Amino acid sequence: MSRAESTRRPLRLVIDTNVVLDLLVFADSRLAPIAAALADTRAEWIADGEALGELERVLSYPELRLTAAAASATMARAAALAKRVATPAETRVLPRCRDADDQKFLVLAVAVGADFLLSRDRAVLTMARRMRSISPALSIVTPEVLSNRLRSSDGLG
Repeated sequence: MSRAESTRRPLRLVIDTNVVLDLLVFADSRLAPIAAALADTRAEWIADGEALGELERVLSYPELRLTAAAASATMARAAALAKRVATPAETRVLPRCRDADDQKFLVLAVAVGADFLLSRDRAVLTMARRMRSISPALSIVTPEVLSNRLRSSDGLG
């Protein structure tokens, strides 16, 4: 590892709930580079109470077929991985996401200066261009896009 790599700050990620499920519940191999970057602190997942609360609710959905113990273990892993921040107030006027439930991820990403907002939700992904003028450093992408970037460049620096 070069000196520049050792002093580089971690990538700041805001991750929507479905992608968190892919990482923590389904262990989607396509996201292995993201999981590795989180594990070795090249990236940090930033979450607030609203995002973690949504994850906890979703883990109880019968469609996931998780036992209470598995849901609890997943929440424990999430708590260990996520850098928890206070839920930010929306201090800037942001474009409105078509899916109001996803607005919290946009607000959080802008508030914490995230590098990436990871989602597969079309309502979130279509916000990328509209958010560019507000937060030029924020990339709203699918997790596969970030995984490919991590794979191809061994980071993004």
